[in-house]
Amino acid sequence: MDTAQVALFQEHGGPLAVDGKGEFPTDTMSNTALSYEIKYTYPDNVKMTVKSGGTGIAFFGTDGWAGSASWRDPLKASSQDILDAVIAPETNKMYPIPVGEHQAFIDGVKSRKMPYYSPKDIHRLSSAMHIGNISMRLGRNLEWDPVAEKFIDDGEADAMRSGDGRGEWALENIV
Repeated sequence: MDTAQVALFQEHGGPLAVDGKGEFPTDTMSNTALSYEIKYTYPDNVKMTVKSGGTGIAFFGTDGWAGSASWRDPLKASSQDILDAVIAPETNKMYPIPVGEHQAFIDGVKSRKMPYYSPKDIHRLSSAMHIGNISMRLGRNLEWDPVAEKFIDDGEADAMRSGDGRGEWALENIV
């Protein structure tokens, strides 16, 4: 999901709406969805679907599609022209590919330099995933204000944005 959010140039923003469906386990210690499909709507009515079943990513546009079946699989597209396209440096808004975001994070900690994904980027990505989880748990579509980081006119969903404290590990006890 991080790659898709960066490709949408929303690493500092986020979705405007989310509609999540999921199947949750019963009678177990785990509360993680067993299967899920979450549909996000971003500015300019761009749609993103995140679903269980793999790590693939695909981008669909008016001229075709491009994507891969998993993190390490080769890029495929609906036409060779898409794969052969050259993006001029002056119109390329993508970031240089790091050695890997995990190594970039470790390098950032060691050097005190900003890693590939800044803490703010990761916060925004995490927020998008959390609102998808909230939508799944409530079983309904939700509208989200990415600037205020609140649900629009939905107190029940807003109440789920933060959980109960963790006793001695509650934030107010460790800060």
